[in-house]
Amino acid sequence: MNFFKKSYFLAPTWDLDPSEIALGSVIADITTPQMFISNKDLPTEIDKKIHSWEVKGCSGGMKHWRKGGIGLFTTLLQAIKSYFAISYVSTLSSEFKYTCELIETRTFALSPQFVAKAAADPAVATFLKTGDKVFIITGVKIAKTLDIITIKVMENSTIVQASAGIPIPDLQIKAEAGQDHGRYHTHTQRIDGPILFAFQVARLRLNRKNVPTIEDYAGMEIHP
Repeated sequence: MNFFKKSYFLAPTWDLDPSEIALGSVIADITTPQMFISNKDLPTEIDKKIHSWEVKGCSGGMKHWRKGGIGLFTTLLQAIKSYFAISYVSTLSSEFKYTCELIETRTFALSPQFVAKAAADPAVATFLKTGDKVFIITGVKIAKTLDIITIKVMENSTIVQASAGIPIPDLQIKAEAGQDHGRYHTHTQRIDGPILFAFQVARLRLNRKNVPTIEDYAGMEIHP
């Protein structure tokens, strides 16, 4: 089976220890990646090489919508300036900008043999038979020394455009508001980490012949 695109979901909270999320685990809800339904020993059955690499001095941005329930990366930049145009109406949304000392990525490709073992897990098999969605964790991004600026846009307000210059080590942000200028605010925080920053999943399901198959699950392609 081929590698999927580098499609990741932002961690639902900033306090998840990387040890709580194991590659190869099966989860039923992408908003709680730490709550796996598969046997704790399933990750030991991984039969493909786990690829790991680190990138230092990262910066970038991502968006988060309340309706979606989970953040998505929109871009990952390394020590460059970014510019974006956004428009929000009748929703609570957030725009994140960040810098971090280091991001470590760990990922692996699913083999047919591992997919079969995951589908045969008793708890996973029960979910599959009832048609519920289940996901295999195939990648994680772990961040250390993370600085985050959040711009929150409240309901019924619109930001027409915003720009951000992200030099390292200083982080500056400038926003130009359209309607309801007072309905957004910024917040800055530092997280030493290491923490789970993002994770990658593949959906596991049964086809019409009751054979387990996998498919990419919508996130955003990011680098590195």
